[in-house]
Amino acid sequence: MSPKNRDSPEARAPRATETERTETMAAAVVITATELAAEFKTDPKTVRRFLRADYRDRGLATPGKGHQWRIERKSVASLRKRHGVWAAAEAKARAARLAAAAAEAAAALEVIDIPDEHTVEIAEGELLEITA
Repeated sequence: MSPKNRDSPEARAPRATETERTETMAAAVVITATELAAEFKTDPKTVRRFLRADYRDRGLATPGKGHQWRIERKSVASLRKRHGVWAAAEAKARAARLAAAAAEAAAALEVIDIPDEHTVEIAEGELLEITA
């Protein structure tokens, strides 16, 4: 390095070590569940649920409670396809649960039949007085 370049900002800046360069490169190829959620246009909680189900279905170990998901960027395309299938199955299962709950609620309703002798007629003027 010539003496006139020694005082340039580039010459004075500390150089990255080999470890720092390797960590920077590794960070570029690994993403978190939050970053994956942004790519899938969903929330991180849903992505983590999907990843747990996906790893369980494939027989892989999950990171465990309190640990971060570290996903290789090269696997995002295949994860996107599996996420689409999983999301459709989740939506179908949720719709089935809601339909079953609605049917159960409808069956639990008690229908009360009031005999005609207990029917009360309210004149239009009385109704206005009550609501006013």
